[in-house]
Amino acid sequence: MNQLIRHICFTLFLFIIGCNLDDDNSNKDASSEGFTHLKYNFYRNTNGTLFEKKFEAIWDSKVEAFTFFDSTLYFPEWPETQLIDSIIDINSYEIVKNSGYSKDNNYVYYFRATSDGGQRHVVKNADPTTFMSLDYSWGRDRNNVFWKYMIVDSADVNSFEVSPITMDSAFDKNHQYIQGELIKQYIKSYNIPYF
Repeated sequence: MNQLIRHICFTLFLFIIGCNLDDDNSNKDASSEGFTHLKYNFYRNTNGTLFEKKFEAIWDSKVEAFTFFDSTLYFPEWPETQLIDSIIDINSYEIVKNSGYSKDNNYVYYFRATSDGGQRHVVKNADPTTFMSLDYSWGRDRNNVFWKYMIVDSADVNSFEVSPITMDSAFDKNHQYIQGELIKQYIKSYNIPYF
């Protein structure tokens, strides 16, 4: 129960931060000096390099939170990274509403929030033209179901649903999944894991 409350609070925190993303240049502060705002939290520096503005999460009110600029993009084979500029097409980039997902004409991305600002991951093998979010951490395209930035093995795309009880669990006509992992057997009529 305590873990569920923490998960709900963390999700609410991410939602509030997501609602504050804007697409206007009036939100520049001293920390973005030397950077030109493009869209969402993306900026370009005077050398032309693309950066994502991130926010350090500080839980102590006596400590001042700060922002910083990150040019790193992560891949599922973490810690493999590349520069954002070499992957993201900023002109077609858009946030998928009410989720940790975003996409451009070439790739789907998942933002994994962390206390040090977070990491944007490429969702390997996701098709941006058919991708849709199922909730904050679950998504699907015409071929696969995804938990964050990983493919959910053996999931049936057509019957897959996120549990209305907890966002960490989902099910399809054959299986139940918790945080993207297959649970061997479950009681189908109540969507309850059987151990």
